[in-house]
Amino acid sequence: MKELKTYRLKIAVDAMIGYCNMFQYERGRVWVEYIEKILNDLAKHPEEMDVNHPYIQLQLLAIKSFLLEIEGRHDEAAKAYEEYQKNHLYNTAIGRANSVTYLNIAHRFDEAVANSEEIEPLLHKRGMRYDIENLQGFVKLRFDAFLGAGERDSALAVATRIITALDSAKLWERRDKTMELAVIYQTHERDLQLKDMQFSVSLHRIISVAAFIIILLIAYLLWRSYKYNKVLTEKNRRLLAEIEQREQEQQQAIEQLEATPETELTNGQQLYRRLCELMKQPDIFTDPDTNPDSLARMLGTNRTYIYDAIRECADQTPADFINSYRLRHAAHLLSTTNDSVGLIAELCGLSRRTFYRLFSETYAMSPSDYRHVAKK
Repeated sequence: MKELKTYRLKIAVDAMIGYCNMFQYERGRVWVEYIEKILNDLAKHPEEMDVNHPYIQLQLLAIKSFLLEIEGRHDEAAKAYEEYQKNHLYNTAIGRANSVTYLNIAHRFDEAVANSEEIEPLLHKRGMRYDIENLQGFVKLRFDAFLGAGERDSALAVATRIITALDSAKLWERRDKTMELAVIYQTHERDLQLKDMQFSVSLHRIISVAAFIIILLIAYLLWRSYKYNKVLTEKNRRLLAEIEQREQEQQQAIEQLEATPETELTNGQQLYRRLCELMKQPDIFTDPDTNPDSLARMLGTNRTYIYDAIRECADQTPADFINSYRLRHAAHLLSTTNDSVGLIAELCGLSRRTFYRLFSETYAMSPSDYRHVAKK
């Protein structure tokens, strides 16, 4: 019974991956649900679990997060990817490669680049060598990640790496054939030697054609990347102008409030003016512990009045109000320093994941794209 379930699982995984590779995502989704049902049943009977089940779980979560992202269910995809990271096979070459596939499709290119850089040491650790499958399964993923992140120089370096890897693959093939020829000569199998030499020539031709096709593909992708980046840069420039206009209007509103005599202001406006004055100190809003309660204590009031004042004057929640100051500070650092995005997130009092989410929602572009446009 155990062997039968394991056999059914392996067939199901092959079907799931096969349909996804053929872009038949609806059929792939059917197999995802089928595999989940089998694994849930097995979870109730641990004695029937097979040593290959963690690998099957890894493949399932990788495909599931990919399909959810394709379907536009981004939050569910992110949760599936978080479960994927908890699998103990995540820190293997195949684990990292699958994660790059999801991160590329989710446009989380900075994380995709970071994960792609982890794959090669894992390959070397297992003593693996370059072949055509490795070029497709590893180097191509890294190339896509660099393209998505807008790092054209790095993408060109990976393209060069592909050509070098092809040469390496040819060298290994020649070494293997040399050893086979030695055995043939020792056993006087002249006919087999002739067939093997013919195969070697055919293999050389196939590799040469593959290299030529890959070079053409790289040239096409670089051209597409150039066109896409040009359009994206123009769009981001328009967004940047709109952002600057919006922030200028917000600043003018605050300045007008500060210039208004206190006798003409409501209690909420007076409290909001004091709050804005307090938030001029970066140490306040960059503190991760800053919240409505801490602001209320510093102003000698309570969080209810803080909430009402922010809602009345800025039409925001206290959390959005605090984060708006953090994000403006982050935007300033992105445009004036070369600090890493992770360091800037920390300096603004936010975790890296939260910072990426809030920045993208507020500015409609990633921190890297904002820096690229703001510095031009």
